[in-house]
Amino acid sequence: MNRHHKLLQTEELYSESIDMIKSAIRGIQGQIKPLQKFIGDRKRDITRLGRVEKADDSNSLESTRLFYEYILEELINIERTCEECFVRLNINLLTATKDRMQPPFYLSPEEMRKAYRTCCDAFDEAEQDQVSCRCFWENKLEWDLDDTQDILAKPRVIGRTEFDEHDLNFIQEIIYLRSRMFSLPRKRTDVKSGHDILHDTVNGKHRASIRLSLKTTDFLQLLKQREAPHVFSHSDELLKLKSLKFVDGKFKTNDTWIKILDVHGNLNESRWHLLLCPQIEKILTRRAVPILRLNPRAIFNFLSRITNFASFTLSRADIIPLLKDKNDTIWLTSWKFQFKMIDGKHIAATVIQAFWRGYWLRKKKWHSNRLYIAASLMWFFWLSVKARKEMHRRYLKKMLVSLQATRELALKLSNEYDSIIEQPHVILHLPSIGLYPELRRVFNPKMFAIYQNITIFRICSVRNPKAEVVYILPVKPTQDLLLMYSDFIESISPDEDVAKRITFIALSQADTFNKLSLNVSRILHCSQESLTEIEKKIAGKSAYFVPYIVDECDMKLAGSFNIPLLSIDMEMQQKFLNASNISEMIDNLGLLQPPHEKNITDYETLCMSLSELLVLHTEISMWLIKLNYGTARKHSAIFLINHISMPFMPMLRREREKHGDYWMEQPSLREEFLQKVKDHLPKVIPNVIRLSKMYNTWEMFYAHMQKFGCLLQAIPAEKNPKTIMVSLFVPGKATKKKPRWLGTVDKINLEAAYSTTIYMLPQTSLDIAKIQPTVNKFARKIQDAGFFGYLSIECYCYLHEQEEKLVVLLLNIYPYYSYAQSYIDWMKFAIGGDYDVESDHFIADISIDPHLERRRSSFLFMERTPDWNETVKRYAVTITQLHHSKFPTYRWPDLKNLFEECDIAYDRKKRQGSNIILHDGEIRNFGKMVAVSSAMITTLKMIRDNLTKLHETLLKRSRCDIRLGSMLFLIKQDRRLPPYVNFIIGGISGCVAVTVSHPMDSTKVRMQILKIPLKATIYNTFKEYGIRGFYVGWTAGIIRQLTYSTARLGIYNTLYDLGTTYFGRLNYPTMVCIGMCSGICGAFVGTPADLVLVRMISDIRLPPEKRRNYRNVFHGLMDIGRTEGIRGLWRGALPTMTRAAIVNGAQLGTYSRAKMMWKDTGLLEEGVLLSFCSAMISGFVVTVTSLPVDVAKTRIQSWTLPSKPPGIITAIITVIKTEGIPSLWRGFLPTYIRAAPHAVVTMVCVDKLRQLYFKFFSSA
Repeated sequence: MNRHHKLLQTEELYSESIDMIKSAIRGIQGQIKPLQKFIGDRKRDITRLGRVEKADDSNSLESTRLFYEYILEELINIERTCEECFVRLNINLLTATKDRMQPPFYLSPEEMRKAYRTCCDAFDEAEQDQVSCRCFWENKLEWDLDDTQDILAKPRVIGRTEFDEHDLNFIQEIIYLRSRMFSLPRKRTDVKSGHDILHDTVNGKHRASIRLSLKTTDFLQLLKQREAPHVFSHSDELLKLKSLKFVDGKFKTNDTWIKILDVHGNLNESRWHLLLCPQIEKILTRRAVPILRLNPRAIFNFLSRITNFASFTLSRADIIPLLKDKNDTIWLTSWKFQFKMIDGKHIAATVIQAFWRGYWLRKKKWHSNRLYIAASLMWFFWLSVKARKEMHRRYLKKMLVSLQATRELALKLSNEYDSIIEQPHVILHLPSIGLYPELRRVFNPKMFAIYQNITIFRICSVRNPKAEVVYILPVKPTQDLLLMYSDFIESISPDEDVAKRITFIALSQADTFNKLSLNVSRILHCSQESLTEIEKKIAGKSAYFVPYIVDECDMKLAGSFNIPLLSIDMEMQQKFLNASNISEMIDNLGLLQPPHEKNITDYETLCMSLSELLVLHTEISMWLIKLNYGTARKHSAIFLINHISMPFMPMLRREREKHGDYWMEQPSLREEFLQKVKDHLPKVIPNVIRLSKMYNTWEMFYAHMQKFGCLLQAIPAEKNPKTIMVSLFVPGKATKKKPRWLGTVDKINLEAAYSTTIYMLPQTSLDIAKIQPTVNKFARKIQDAGFFGYLSIECYCYLHEQEEKLVVLLLNIYPYYSYAQSYIDWMKFAIGGDYDVESDHFIADISIDPHLERRRSSFLFMERTPDWNETVKRYAVTITQLHHSKFPTYRWPDLKNLFEECDIAYDRKKRQGSNIILHDGEIRNFGKMVAVSSAMITTLKMIRDNLTKLHETLLKRSRCDIRLGSMLFLIKQDRRLPPYVNFIIGGISGCVAVTVSHPMDSTKVRMQILKIPLKATIYNTFKEYGIRGFYVGWTAGIIRQLTYSTARLGIYNTLYDLGTTYFGRLNYPTMVCIGMCSGICGAFVGTPADLVLVRMISDIRLPPEKRRNYRNVFHGLMDIGRTEGIRGLWRGALPTMTRAAIVNGAQLGTYSRAKMMWKDTGLLEEGVLLSFCSAMISGFVVTVTSLPVDVAKTRIQSWTLPSKPPGIITAIITVIKTEGIPSLWRGFLPTYIRAAPHAVVTMVCVDKLRQLYFKFFSSA
């Protein structure tokens, strides 16, 4: 073996590792110092604040100070540990070097053989130099072979030979030599050892290596001179130790003990220093043990048995077997000797520390409870956050899988789309507006479903004979709604095959989420029955989704069904939905758009940008603040320039005109006005901004603006502008096909005047060739960016007066299936034809008589409007929001007949006509109207005549023609009642209601008379009279209801029936007026009974000798008539009638209006709950408006002085002067508690009594 091999030249890596660890610890120490300083400063600040703060805050400051103190102690402990590590590293370096010098005789021969084999492989020994011990299995007897040995492969096996001992000695010599080399210090040459430390430079780095400097003979001579190796034995070393001492709880350092631990590895050393010794010291210190001696041998064995290093805890019972002297056990089992050594004060402290460790916590119990509650809340909050994070993690993981799968499906569809539509396939229309949740919440849930259903003309995709259409209904599928859709399809195409190819699928869980603004795809994802129906429809067929605004649920549905989306994925669509991103794309293409500013997210930037744009573009009067995400009309606001928002704007415009083009070129001309506008706008924007109907306050809109950002864009106001929408289909980029035009639309926005928008198909405003370059350029750009699917581009076009050229501005981009596209699909389906992009015309599928065509082309007939069979061109008009208050009063069959009477029908043969389709089957207030004919002027005239006739017909229709299901908002009635029955039902309902509410009515009167609080009034009444005290005057109340309620409800119901018969659905002011009239009449009839009621209740405040003591209402009436005359029975009639007018007008009118609003929201249906909610609202309004008059009436009717009672105005003024304005609403709570249930009981009784009448007496 070559013992002078180059691998013996090795570096002192161990010392280098130690240096690296030391540098790391110094870095930790460097970080601890500033932390200690910061924590110390904060502790002093908290201590100083604790001296001056209030008692309520001092406890929190004390807790904070203790927290800082604990952190400071921990930092000190870390610093102390770092110092100990320095010392131990130095000790370890020395002991490790000494350990290497020990001969490894404790190693087994097998381990030596393994080391020898390693050395042979490392030193590349030649085969002939190998010793005889390295033999093969053939040299051994067969029975001596290992059973698991692979004999056929002839593995190398080490056999026992006579040279084994020689080999082991040689291995020991090599290890000794290497240990001597590592033990030498750096930069030193030891001539006696035969080693040199050499220094050289390799690749610019300094390297130190150790190399043999002696010859082989010299080295052998040196080995003979060394002492015989000594084998280390821990048993011998432990015998040298007498005991391990702990004095006053602290371990007395023992070098021999530390050496033993070092020799046997850092594990025992760590167990002793970090685990066992600190716990022994803690126990001995707590028990005040002055001295304790432990057996080293027992301690060593105990250390060796510790397995769970992390959670080991030492107890007193564990220390007892480790004692050197068993007499020391008493220190750990008793306090006898400790009490003898220390005085009473220390004894008490020791006992408290030992047995009352929770003393401090109990002393601060109230503070601990607060900390515990806070910690519990934080804990549960953390658990919920953790659970949500885990749920979101799983959800996002699934979404990523769905996203990738959907992208692959969409890519495949983009390549094969043209071939798919030529074969039988299924189109799944998913009208889901997948906006962000914050943007969806601004919608009313009911209206949001209707808003998604506006694109119902998606079903016109059935015009492709190879296509089956599945439409997911966002609204409730009522019978009338489905019948209306069926009639609509049949009016255009009566072919039975067409109807069979259309399927409407309702959302099975729609009712579950009817109070949330959830988009269709989210509800569909939870509707298992609906998903099952979709699976049945697409089984074994090619299919694809046509979405609206895509969100993650659309992606997941596509992935679940393994069906592609005819759209880009959610992530890419978000980029194209971002208004600021689209605006930047338009700028990069060099196309024109209105003046704007992108990506505004804060108020300061908004004001700054608007100021600069206002000064630059003084000709603009309106500026649109459009959220980056959302719909342009719903999620936006408008800054209108007028004398309030910009009072100095006329002066600014004059200055702009004076300077001309220099105004734009020289900023110095604009600087003064710009600063003025910057100072003015921040003060007025929140007050003058015009928000869309979706937002109630500026704060609500601004919160969305901060989160999503916005685009500030000018609203051009040019002369004779035209807004044109172009709908295109953009193929996938890989197909290398150009974007295909599907149709053009003239868009006329009538939102300001009529709350609707009109689309005229095709556009007839200008030559389409003038906007084709702009549209095609943008479409190709968006196609190169990866877009695929339907695209609509809205252009603002006007003629530049000076340059006399057409200017095309890009206003809005719709990267999805838009409204305009649905109208284009309807028109193609209605005319049975297609769109000709060259001529920009929709061509109908009809045959033209050649004779008529020749006659039409003559000079005399050139200006005549063509008839239906004289041209194949078709022009259509769509009104998106057609509203009429009479629509809900008709069922669809009646409404269809009514439309046909007004010539609203479609002629399949002529391919012209009109239709009206309602948006839903429940509210049915809104719909859309479509009309098509052979000329645009004919279509417009058709719509005008049809709507005029429809409006006149609806006004003339009598109430009796309205079928079941009409919406009555006060009392639901199917047939009219005779007037006398209305009076009877009103009286009975009033009696039942007064019986329920009389206790609170009597309490209210006593509060107003005695001027005491509610609680005291109830207590005094019950204490003096018992339960009967709350029903004092009940008979008078019954008589009053038999007169007052009979009159007011009978008159109201009769007048209401007459009004609805001749005028249809009544508005709120009309209902209030009818209620006031009925209240005045009822109050006049009921005043005598009301007078007796007040006097019977007010007797409580009179002395016994002056009480009237009416036995019942009849006795009171006769007494008043006898003593005060007939006119005395109507004392206080004027304030009573005034109050009744207010009460009945507010109660009945508000009740009707409240029911109307609740029903419009769709949150409540007809029933007791609807009546209750409406009555609570009306009761509140009634109480607020009538209580001042009621207080004055009570004072007048309870007047006991000989002088004439004051008038109602005088009484109110007197109350205000003497008792203050709040006294006018004294008794508000009992009045409201009485008014609301009274209204509920009254109206429920009216409904039930009406039902009983129709059940038993309707035949009569």
